[in-house]
Amino acid sequence: MNEEFITTNGRVIFERKVLFIKTAKMRFSDSGLGQWLWALLPVGVITASFFKEDEVRKWASILIATVIFSKNFVLLKHLIVKKSFASRIPLKRVVFFQLEPDATGLETKVHLTLSSGRVRTISFRTLEKQYEPFTELLLNHCALAKVA
Repeated sequence: MNEEFITTNGRVIFERKVLFIKTAKMRFSDSGLGQWLWALLPVGVITASFFKEDEVRKWASILIATVIFSKNFVLLKHLIVKKSFASRIPLKRVVFFQLEPDATGLETKVHLTLSSGRVRTISFRTLEKQYEPFTELLLNHCALAKVA
């Protein structure tokens, strides 16, 4: 039994008690690699600034890169600890899920919390209401899934 749900940037396929998340082509900055590179960019700037001849520019660039890195530290922590990049999720790993409509009302996000503590977010278009049968499927097939 295959069930398919249309998401904002792809689709989710339910097959043999496993969720397969297929994403369409996305911008590089939205991909996992793009997010990692953006979070680690200040480290490269700090490293490059040590090779500058001018002392004032060297310490100014280190100071600016440190401020940027401290702002990106939260993003880096989220990428390392919390976010799941898995495109194949067995339903037995889903502990609970949470629905979150966005401020404009165009999208509804479903946050799947996995048994490892990581979170996978799937965005659905609100008007298509694909999130309703998806959450019903989660409730019916997951023994441990709870709505948060």
